[in-house]
Amino acid sequence: MEEDLMTTHSCAAASSRRRGRRRRRAGVSALVVVGVCALAAVPAAPAVAAAEEPKATVTAEAPGASASGEASLSVADPGGKASELLSKLTISQLASLLKTTPAQVKSLIETATGGALGGVVGELLAKPGATLEEVKKLLAEGGLSSAPVEQAIAPLVATATETAGQVRGVVSSALADLSEDGGVAELAHELALPTPALEAPQLSPATVGQAAETLGTTAARLSSALLGAGAISQPLAGFSPLAMSSVERASTSAERVANNGTTLVIGSPTGTGGVTLTTVNSTSTPGGVAAFKGASPARASNAFSILSLKVTRAGTILEKVRLPGPGRVSAVASATKTLARRSSHGHALARRITVASTAANSSGGTLTLTLRPHGVSGARRTRITVATTYTPTGGSARTVTRVVTIGRRGSRQKG
Repeated sequence: MEEDLMTTHSCAAASSRRRGRRRRRAGVSALVVVGVCALAAVPAAPAVAAAEEPKATVTAEAPGASASGEASLSVADPGGKASELLSKLTISQLASLLKTTPAQVKSLIETATGGALGGVVGELLAKPGATLEEVKKLLAEGGLSSAPVEQAIAPLVATATETAGQVRGVVSSALADLSEDGGVAELAHELALPTPALEAPQLSPATVGQAAETLGTTAARLSSALLGAGAISQPLAGFSPLAMSSVERASTSAERVANNGTTLVIGSPTGTGGVTLTTVNSTSTPGGVAAFKGASPARASNAFSILSLKVTRAGTILEKVRLPGPGRVSAVASATKTLARRSSHGHALARRITVASTAANSSGGTLTLTLRPHGVSGARRTRITVATTYTPTGGSARTVTRVVTIGRRGSRQKG
């Protein structure tokens, strides 16, 4: 009896141990299931290197390019730098452009240099053909900064370039002066442009925003490109005034299709007493802003031509032009006039004045413009600059400059 009880107790104990083991295994299984479910709910960590998602890259040739499908900007000037325009003018030409006298400009320069180089600066300024660029070079050779000179004339430049129309006028006049002196070819080389592109630029007044839209980019990116090229001294706002001219740099239609971009020559005040020209090229990307703009309707052509420019025995200038369509054409004749008073160095003062102008509306075709210069002496030969501007209906203006000489036999007597 006693053995039966012991056997029964042993069987019960074994059964209890087996039930305990089953409960422990069930608990472990439950933990495993819970752990797996928890891990499944956690987002998978990205794999290192091999499974990393590829990123889009954009090659930008100027600061500010992005992967948003906008145009990539580049400055086409050699070295990626802008060309300073006013420094290339003579002191007399600069004074005329800034609506002042050569004596005042020279006085500002001499005061700014403070006599640091003795009479050397004064001797240079006494030369009729002295330029601001030569003054800066002289200061650099003497180990001096040209910043004080630029700061001295900065207020005059700022007044002369307050609006986009004024900027366009300053750039156009400066190019006309350089054309007379034979300096356009050198400037064109600096800007990586053919010389004719600067001899008859189709300059239009514009804002930074308008120029950026033409290039298929934003005002901020265009401002960044100009800043990097040294064309400006500080970032510009979208409404800041500029002058711009579209340039066809590709020589063949195949190149134009391949480039799928736009090139502008941009004239901009530096903000530190100068005005620069910069060749900015945009290369559009598929689906980008520039590509979209390419589908817009073409504007009216402003490609007019001057067929002849003659001076009669009476001194009247006859200009025959051919216009591609309806629009308005105007011609302004200007000359350099010597003033009665003299500078502190004893040299005669001179400034550019308008001697004749005319304008007419036309439906297109051949048209003859008549200019009768006044205030020009017939006793000596005088070079007259004739700037002809054609603005087609629904299009932008284009100006072409030519030079004629009147005097003696072919002149209009002063009277």
